[in-house]
Order: sequence, then structure tokens, then C-alpha cells
Amino acid sequence: LLRSLASTGKLLRHKPIPSLARQLSSTHREIPALTKERYPVQRGQFAEVTDGDIAKFESILGGSRVLTQSEDIQGFNIDYLGSVRGYSRVVLKPKSTGEVAEIMRYCNERRLAVCPQGGNTGLVGGSVPVFDEVVLSLQLMDKIEQIDEYSGILVCQAGCVLGTLEEKANEKGLVMPLDLGAKG
Repeated sequence: LLRSLASTGKLLRHKPIPSLARQLSSTHREIPALTKERYPVQRGQFAEVTDGDIAKFESILGGSRVLTQSEDIQGFNIDYLGSVRGYSRVVLKPKSTGEVAEIMRYCNERRLAVCPQGGNTGLVGGSVPVFDEVVLSLQLMDKIEQIDEYSGILVCQAGCVLGTLEEKANEKGLVMPLDLGAKG
């Protein structure tokens, strides 16, 4: 039934959600209080990010995929609805699972907390750092590696946006059996 509805075009199309960075820059929306100040949460026994850590991340990813400027990382520290905010000082943008593994190995050795983040379009604030965690943005890992129209199996990287996956599945006569408010 879903396959036939997709082929007739009778399924609802969802418009993509604009990125928070664009939304914040185009409006004068108030920046929310830090999550740690609004809720009774305590920071774990993790190390704080140092300049040496930044240098290590740059050696893994190159400088252009290690964001440290406040204007570049603001959108990664605030959720889509603008209700929660962390204060991470670094956003890492790997392109491969090998880079993710190297980053995670290093963060584990240094006891650095990590906050993985997909499109940051979630509506519950779960992908936003609470404290000063290293944000591991998976945005650049957005490749669809395979769609098998016979088995209905889609293989993709971790940073794929649900709306894009749905569009590509529909092109093959398939339907994404998932409908979240956060489609990207």
C-alpha cells in the first residue's frame, strides 16, 4: 500500500526545516539560558578541552573542519527550537568512520566528553551539549551508499538527513516508514 501511494504521489511532502544557524542569523531571536543553569545537572569528571586538544583535532581533520569561532559554533550549541543551550568550544566535522574512530579514541584517552550531532533538527534538545562537550557533527557524512529497491534496504552514512533519504527512497518506488518532526 505504501509503495503504491508513493508511486501515485499521494503521500504528503514535508518541507525541509531551515538550519538553526540560518534561523538565528535571520531573526533577532533571544538566546536561551545555558541548560546547566536551568536544570539541576552536574558536569561529569571529564577533562576540559585545551589548545593542545584543538591542535590534535586539526591534525586529524585539517583546520577547516575544526570550528572554534563562537559565530561558527553557536548553531551547534543551541537546539532547533531555541530552548536549550550548551557551551562547547569546538565542533568537529569528520567525513569518514575512520576519522570518527580516531577522534573518539583520542577523546576517550583524554577523558573528553563528546556530544554527537546529526542535523541538529531534533525537537527535544537531545543533540545539544549541556556543558562543554566536544560536538561531533556528522553533517559531512551524508552519503547514501546503496538503495536496493528489491529488498528495500538503504545503506547510508550517519549524517544523512531523513528528508533526503525519504526523497531518494521515493525515487526508487520505496517509502521511508518513519515520520519524525525533525526531517532536516
